[in-house]
Amino acid sequence: MPKFKSNAYLTHNGALVKIDEEVELTAEQAKHLGDKVTAIQEEIKNLSLSDNTVAELKTLAEGMEIDGFGNMKKDELIQAIEEKQEVEA
Repeated sequence: MPKFKSNAYLTHNGALVKIDEEVELTAEQAKHLGDKVTAIQEEIKNLSLSDNTVAELKTLAEGMEIDGFGNMKKDELIQAIEEKQEVEA
């Protein structure tokens, strides 16, 4: 699951999450919380996206809120991630 930084005091799984603490959330949970959390972009261990596994790419895609990432093949994931990075730049 992607990691997020809390921008407010939250409760998650019955525990208090303080401001600036990390919490693992689904994309749906993060969307519901809105600006109360900020996605933490996990470091990609290689400079080239193609060097990452499909699972790593799917984790990155989920954190970037790319629609339909769960059904994508590796080359589709790479293309979607690159396109999302260009839009956000």
